[in-house]
Amino acid sequence: VVKVVVEDVNDHPPVFQQRYYEARIMENSDTFPEPFVLTARDADLNGEYNESRSKVHPPEWRPKKNFTIRPLTGQILPTAPLDFEAIDQEGDIRYFNLTEKAFDLGEPSSE
Repeated sequence: VVKVVVEDVNDHPPVFQQRYYEARIMENSDTFPEPFVLTARDADLNGEYNESRSKVHPPEWRPKKNFTIRPLTGQILPTAPLDFEAIDQEGDIRYFNLTEKAFDLGEPSSE
């Protein structure tokens, strides 16, 4: 009898569970009303070296770093309460576009 064991390698990049995420926050609040969490998964076998983690790549125009992300949970949090009038945009709506990129701990890491 010959037994061949095929082991999973890290050959799939993490993919976000949703294509688009949106949350609302009240002015001067330091938390979102509901937890704002981004999740990414990959098709590789879950294990110590295939665990997905996330990090935020902030746009160049965002000098104050208004948000942070918890790498292990994907939860986005404001770094301080936001002042509506201090956000430089036209019109009555103020928003931030964050660019999120997921990576995993596999060897080599998949992005």
